[in-house]
Amino acid sequence: MNGTSYGHLRGRVVLCISQPTSVKDIKLHLEGRYYINWDPKLSNASHRHNRIPWKEVPFFHQISNLLPTPRRSSIVVLEPNNYEFPFEICLPKGTPESVQGVDDCFIRYVLRAEVHSSGGDNMTISKEVRVRKTYTTSLLREPSDYGNIWPEKIIYNASIPNSAVPFGSSIRINFLFIPLIKGVELDTIELGLIETHHITKPLPATRSREALVDKFEVPPWDDLDISPDDGYSFHVSRSFRLTKSTMHCLQSTATTVLQVKHRIAVVITLLNADRHKSCIRFSLPIFIYLRPPSRTGFYTLPESDTSDGNDAHLPSYDSHIHDMKPDELGLTDAPAPEYTQRDSNMEQDEHPPHCSITESFSEIPNYLATINSYC
Repeated sequence: MNGTSYGHLRGRVVLCISQPTSVKDIKLHLEGRYYINWDPKLSNASHRHNRIPWKEVPFFHQISNLLPTPRRSSIVVLEPNNYEFPFEICLPKGTPESVQGVDDCFIRYVLRAEVHSSGGDNMTISKEVRVRKTYTTSLLREPSDYGNIWPEKIIYNASIPNSAVPFGSSIRINFLFIPLIKGVELDTIELGLIETHHITKPLPATRSREALVDKFEVPPWDDLDISPDDGYSFHVSRSFRLTKSTMHCLQSTATTVLQVKHRIAVVITLLNADRHKSCIRFSLPIFIYLRPPSRTGFYTLPESDTSDGNDAHLPSYDSHIHDMKPDELGLTDAPAPEYTQRDSNMEQDEHPPHCSITESFSEIPNYLATINSYC
């Protein structure tokens, strides 16, 4: 759906009728709701959030009539059979994507089908669906990079080849070091995934949590590899595995109600010649996105016959057209039915964050040349 300013939710409502039933109307509701009632600190196992139902506020509501129109009579008698009612709902530009995983702050969507009978006995069934946003490939190729010089101590650089990271995948962080004084050593490197939430309603507020932590010891200079890019920098690489649970980490998003941002906080501990320790601290911004399911099949809504109201037959379950199988579509995986693919322009989300790029260093001496100059 790239190149459009809206998305589509397609599906079908199936009725299994065991006895003749007089139906006045069949309606389908799609409702979006957000809930914000948070504490400055996120809830944990020892402090669970007490949800207040009336604070869940609707912000989106669409109603579709599933009975064929026009009809001469306000009542339709459904004989015992299985009936299928395909539907297609258009999601306008700016519709926020689903954000779920934190119990005191979320955005969710619910589909509700209602069958109104002439006798006053109504049937209702609901199903929660998730709206996801897709991003163009060009927006998912921005690197994240930071480097600096600590005079008379060390030159350092850290980079992530792609700052846009699929949810639940791994992030590879590459480090380059050039020591500028004899005796300085790398001690440890600590990586932390920091998630920041910002809300605009009812009052602006911000909070953060440390979703993941990874700390490792760095081998001595002689055991490190030399970077093949320049031939003189010492190279360290680390793979950082993201969690696969939205309870511990949400996706990055920016809606009108809730914004979620992520960054990798880096702490590099240096061991100096006199054995005291120094620290380098900085952050690398990243953008965590949920992979949307691939879908190329389309549902077609039945066309109404306006020539005669008696010809407006209900669609039969037995005569419907089956969806194509994934192997027939050339897909490697089938999408979950409760997910809805979104367009890249549906919401004014921030692009994967831009990075700060340091100026390149020219003719930097290698380690042996640097040490010899101080001897």
